[in-house]
Amino acid sequence: MGILLYPIGLFFRGTKFLRVDLDHFGPITHPYLFSVSKDYDEDSTFYVLSCDFPNSGLEKGLPDNIIILKNPWYWMLFGGFFFCSCCSLNIIPNFPQFYNDQKIKFSDFEPLSRDTEKIGPFKKLKKYQKRPSFLLDLVGNEPYILLYNREPGWNLSIGNSQRNIELGIFKKFLETCHEYRIKVIRYGGAYMKPASYYNIPNELLFDYSQTKFCTPENDLYLWANCRCIIGSLSGATLAPSTIFGKPMLYIGLVPLFHIPATYGLLQHSGSVPSNAWFAIQKVLKNQKEIHLRERLKLEREKEDFYSELEILPYSTDFINDIASQFLKEYGYGEILQGPSGDFMRYQISSEVSKSDDWRVIVKKDESGPIICA
Repeated sequence: MGILLYPIGLFFRGTKFLRVDLDHFGPITHPYLFSVSKDYDEDSTFYVLSCDFPNSGLEKGLPDNIIILKNPWYWMLFGGFFFCSCCSLNIIPNFPQFYNDQKIKFSDFEPLSRDTEKIGPFKKLKKYQKRPSFLLDLVGNEPYILLYNREPGWNLSIGNSQRNIELGIFKKFLETCHEYRIKVIRYGGAYMKPASYYNIPNELLFDYSQTKFCTPENDLYLWANCRCIIGSLSGATLAPSTIFGKPMLYIGLVPLFHIPATYGLLQHSGSVPSNAWFAIQKVLKNQKEIHLRERLKLEREKEDFYSELEILPYSTDFINDIASQFLKEYGYGEILQGPSGDFMRYQISSEVSKSDDWRVIVKKDESGPIICA
């Protein structure tokens, strides 16, 4: 279809059709990252197909010349142009990995910006930096951190996903925050088990997810005004932290090569942003720990690699120690005194050659954002 439409596509000067999957939360970041990339042009028009953008407020926050097509008739009319090489562009950052493995060229992929510390806030989202009344009632003008624990029940998540994590495992960390008067707010939705289910009282956690104020619009105010975000491996953690430029601590099991892919680092050389921390679970094979470099190698060789392993669960002590260390480096260093956890820290970076081949490098780095439990 793309080849047949090529002659017509030549007439779409100043127009690009962006291939991106917006059926769940994480990919919301892709059009935002594209808008700060070298291929974005304020004088051009960019079209994206989506049946249901996961957050209406974030949809409105995109530049005016990135237009979301939702009407099925538009899909039928323009669908072929999204695969026409002269007027389309793929901005899904993890696709080059698949194409590379299949020995397919991917020269039309846009290298997305990888430095989340310099991305936000976006112009149309700056209005959310003013605290609304509901947020003033919760925490006043004091700083606060956000917590998100991925649970089954959300229509955009898999019920039995290994990325799900119970709120109860954060209880010791919440007690630490309460001791040092650090305010914590949990976001999400009514589908979540309330904090009271885990015997977590209101003084430890403001459970915004269970209140009448929990709306897509108010979520934006919540994300824009927080100091940092701690959460499960989920787009609901990634999108707010990336779009609003907030430090982020990711907690959960994730294939190592997915980390650089998230930031477009399979298209150009670079490192994972320093303010995006990933707490990586230990895995064992025959009761022996598999270290990160070996894990990376085995992930590429065998698709169901993790099904053969023993994945060590997080302890409440580890969650408390790693989250406290994260807060020390991002705004609470003067408050949180005392020893830090003994963690192995790494940096993950990529090297991409002119032949479009790539390799991911794992190296020890005392200030690296990859933390091994």
